[in-house]
Amino acid sequence: MRAAAFATLIATVAGPSAATVSYFGGPVIENAKVYAVWWGPGIRLSPMVNAPKGGMADFFTGVLDSSYLDWLNEYDTDLAAQGGARAGSAGTNQHIGRGNFAGVFELDDIPPGSVTDEQVQAVLLDSISKGVLPADDRNSVYAIFFPSSVNIDNSCKPRDGFEAYHYATAGAVNGVVYLVIADCGIKATNYFGEVASHELIESITDRVPTPGDVPDYPQAWNDADAFEVADLCDSVAGASVPTLLGTFPVQKIWDNASNGCSSTHTFAQDYNVALEPSVVELQPGQTLAVTVRTATVAGSAQPLVLSVTTPAGLNASFDNAAIASGGSATLTLTLNADASVPRDSQVVVSAQGTTGARSQRHSAAVLLQPPEFTLYVGRQSGELSPGGSTTVPIGITPLHGEVGSVQLSVSGLPAQVTGSFSSIAKGTATLTLRGHGAALVTDAQFIVTARGPTATHSAAGLYTVTPGHGCSTSGDGLLLFIAALATLATRRQR
Repeated sequence: MRAAAFATLIATVAGPSAATVSYFGGPVIENAKVYAVWWGPGIRLSPMVNAPKGGMADFFTGVLDSSYLDWLNEYDTDLAAQGGARAGSAGTNQHIGRGNFAGVFELDDIPPGSVTDEQVQAVLLDSISKGVLPADDRNSVYAIFFPSSVNIDNSCKPRDGFEAYHYATAGAVNGVVYLVIADCGIKATNYFGEVASHELIESITDRVPTPGDVPDYPQAWNDADAFEVADLCDSVAGASVPTLLGTFPVQKIWDNASNGCSSTHTFAQDYNVALEPSVVELQPGQTLAVTVRTATVAGSAQPLVLSVTTPAGLNASFDNAAIASGGSATLTLTLNADASVPRDSQVVVSAQGTTGARSQRHSAAVLLQPPEFTLYVGRQSGELSPGGSTTVPIGITPLHGEVGSVQLSVSGLPAQVTGSFSSIAKGTATLTLRGHGAALVTDAQFIVTARGPTATHSAAGLYTVTPGHGCSTSGDGLLLFIAALATLATRRQR
């Protein structure tokens, strides 16, 4: 919900009383496509957010393609609204399935200091219109992470405060969906995973929340008091979800089927579907194959019927569209020679089966995106006298595909410091900083940029220059502190 109670998402007190959620006729998100967005330089964020391994990029990549999303199909909307002004009217006929993580972006043109939700919305929409952020579609979710120095309205306040919320711009059915995730200074390792999963799942199952305690359209799944599926489990101990990138902490979610909180649920007969690879690049006239893997997770193997939805100009076919759960099929994708599809489009594969009592559908998505990588600028400190030097580790980590040749550059260094790079070998390089006699500059920022054939990434570093080890401030010596963390701004070439 928009204003979760402060410091409740990692609490482990008594669980919720018996409740249920109902459908109020609004839309859900079928195959969430999440962009992680840093509010300002990523270096200012918690290391638990922007860590190169195990940070929020890995979290979203893993969790969106895991069992944590499979059971959310119980919140599909192929039913009539059960409450509110639209009770009895047809729902939106949407089916929730697995999604994709689509990259990390850094916002530089932001208001100083703390902000309001209205300012967050304005920056988000302006960044999309200028191409700083990718264009949104029906599955897009922009997860915005803030440094601890920035409050959003009354975030992190001990009275009537919140840690995070989700919303759609202007509260509109077709508004841009975003998550606001504040850093309230909580050091628990499960903090960001539980908070982010809370808001992610609520944005999926209730795309457009509305203020107040009387739920109605355009809300989707809520209880009678307007609590969403994660709100009902705020006070329950979290869980860990295994993914292809490791195990991540998540919050448990209300499960209507069992009338309790859970991180997964299986019916008497159940299965799942996954795609390999789940991210591909497809050029005009090109054909490639994707393996559709299914698994029986409860009961015995059952017959499944596969179907696929694609962007215009992209043709798809299965070698066998009728398989048994536990089996696999090959999906062949061909992009017409005269066609192009928007970057970050999705191909969605659905598998129709049964719970043992009724029909159900599981789905997964292939993200259409050129080869991608992340940029990491390491932490370093060292004393620079005229002619002296220190080094900073640089990492280039492919996310998928053949990244190709990457060129490194640095900008924004003070006049008394120059930088040069070694060659990139096995994904690593070294930035060597050399000191020269000049007036001292303090508390400034430099930018490392990595330009590849299909994307350009930039990472901001901060430096503080102070007299070092007996050196005077006249320029005969300085101490340069560098701090930067991984997976920062993505500036895509078009």
